[in-house]
Order: sequence, then structure tokens, then C-alpha cells
Amino acid sequence: MAPEDHKMKITFILPGGGRAGGIRSTVRIGNELLRKGHNVRVLYRETPMSLRYVFDMARLWVRYKGVIDWISTFEGAREPFKDIHECRFEDNEVLIGVGSWAALEVSSVVGSFAARIHNLRGALPDTDRYLSDALKAPLERIVVSPHLAGFVLRETGLAVAGIAPNGVDLDEYFPPDDETARTGVGGLYGKTPAKDPQTFL
Repeated sequence: MAPEDHKMKITFILPGGGRAGGIRSTVRIGNELLRKGHNVRVLYRETPMSLRYVFDMARLWVRYKGVIDWISTFEGAREPFKDIHECRFEDNEVLIGVGSWAALEVSSVVGSFAARIHNLRGALPDTDRYLSDALKAPLERIVVSPHLAGFVLRETGLAVAGIAPNGVDLDEYFPPDDETARTGVGGLYGKTPAKDPQTFL
């Protein structure tokens, strides 16, 4: 547990819920910070209810046997919002916007915060319409890779506050065979540009 004088108030702001890897990673980090004694909550943009949304949720429920939103696995306070300016924040809180949209939300909130952070998890200007504006916002940046640290330095002239790679839970992801019996290399492959399939191949 964190000593009382080192306990932090941390709020992660997410652009929504779902089964995206960035959401799962954020929730896992949040849960670990809770276990260390910090005061952590997750705010996420509420998805408008529609027939399409209900259909997608039903499909995910069947496909993933009930876990349709990683936010549901967060062990602390979870708060949906429509307008972040209606949310309550405290002085000396650390606000972490996960992704470009959330970073802009963090930069728009008024208050005396311990830190305002843009957690940059990818940099595709062609598909992230908020990226350019988010990089201009007066925020500290934490990235998930050295490549993104270089990207931020080139684009802004500023070094990132830190590199925090996505972790791997070895109880969940592990090769099925003993090391001496392995005959190949495995990895997670995605066809979307965000996963850079050509570099993987």
C-alpha cells in the first residue's frame, strides 16, 4: 500500500468503452494503482443508445461470453459522462487523457491539478483527426513506445515525460510448449493501419 503522504488521486479519461486494447491496458494499470493504495477512477464518454449499439453489444456478449466492455473489469469508481465539464475534479488530481480526443478534454478542464497528461498510444494523422490539436495542447505526454517518443519530439520539439510500454500478463499470454520444443515465432497481428501489419510481417 502507498504511504498516506504518497497516495495519488488519478483519473483516467477514456473516449468510450468497449474491448479495445487501449481500454483494457488502461483498466489493468488502474487496477494495479488501486492495489498500491492510490485513489483511482475512470471516466469514459457515454455512448448514445441506438439500435446499432444494442446490436453490437449483443454480438459482443455472445462472442466474448459476457465481457463486452473492459471498463466493467475496473475495480474502482467508473463514471460515464456526456460533458466532461459537468464532472467533478479535485485539486492536486492527476488527469490522464487516453488518446487524442481525451487529451483535448483534459486540456479544457479548469482547475489546479497535480498534472495533466496525454497518454499517447498511437500516431496516425490520417485516421486520428484530433492528433494535431492534441499535440499542441499544453500537456505532459506519456507514450507506449520509443517510436512514439521520437514522433512527439519531432512534432513538438519537446521530450515526453516517460515511456510506459504495454505490459504482458504471463499468466494469460504464454507459449503452450516448453522453450526447447518451440519451432516458430508468435505475435499479435492486426490488418488495420494502426497495427502496422507490414512491419510485423
